[in-house]
Amino acid sequence: MKVIALKKWAEKVGEEEHKVSTADLVNTIMNLATQQENLKGFENVRKMNRIGSALDAAEKNGRLAFLDEDYDLIKGFVEKYTPANWGRNKEIMDALESIMNATKEKD
Repeated sequence: MKVIALKKWAEKVGEEEHKVSTADLVNTIMNLATQQENLKGFENVRKMNRIGSALDAAEKNGRLAFLDEDYDLIKGFVEKYTPANWGRNKEIMDALESIMNATKEKD
């Protein structure tokens, strides 16, 4: 199992401030990636269900915990589909680094 600490920060959009977290980044990248990858098949449905459950539980647990195979999918999507301009935002960059450097925990 791979574990990522849940980071949170505020982003200003126009006059409004929105709370954002590492889980939101993963969710956004998953949406970008799945539009391009067009994943199909029951095994992928199971993976997406597990990932969705982990994202839902993140707020309560204060961390993201993924099975290794689910984490590998997410990490590959982060490497391939993260918009380059996100690197200009320190909080996003810190969250991305925490995703890429998830710690191994016993299942």
